[in-house]
Amino acid sequence: MLSWTGEGSFELNGTSFRTLPPVDLLEEHPMDLGEREFFVFKPVEEVESYIALVRALEPQRILELGVFGGGSTMLLAEIARPRRIAAIDLTPLAEVEEKVARAVAASDLDPATISLHGGSTSPTQRRWSGSALPSSGASRSTSSSMTLPTSTCRRWPPSTRCSRDCARAAST
Repeated sequence: MLSWTGEGSFELNGTSFRTLPPVDLLEEHPMDLGEREFFVFKPVEEVESYIALVRALEPQRILELGVFGGGSTMLLAEIARPRRIAAIDLTPLAEVEEKVARAVAASDLDPATISLHGGSTSPTQRRWSGSALPSSGASRSTSSSMTLPTSTCRRWPPSTRCSRDCARAAST
């Protein structure tokens, strides 16, 4: 059950989340997150719509591209209760893996549900992260999420059909 605990903060099944604060507030007061507290890059006004969308879709397998601090991964795990989430990032995720593992252990989530895959500092990883790739003028984001591409959708709040259309467009 979603419970708002303060301005921009909510709790879901015992895990705490903070939403995207105004940029000026973030610059003045950097976020210090607790042990079972995760940051999600979603404005307050989008959180409930996002949760409703995930619940409507009932995904059983989720692929998340871009992990950052594990907030969206934990949020998706708590909302959808899928069989499997594979979350991939170009950067090493040792600290994120430890924090997510501790949060999962303190919850009723199955530890086998979440699988985090971080990059390394190997030459192969550096090549694919862009340092050895020729510049093509196209921009790439290492923290985009293809799980639910509602940010590319022009309809808000998104409908199930809208998200499927966006996902189809993103996969072509």
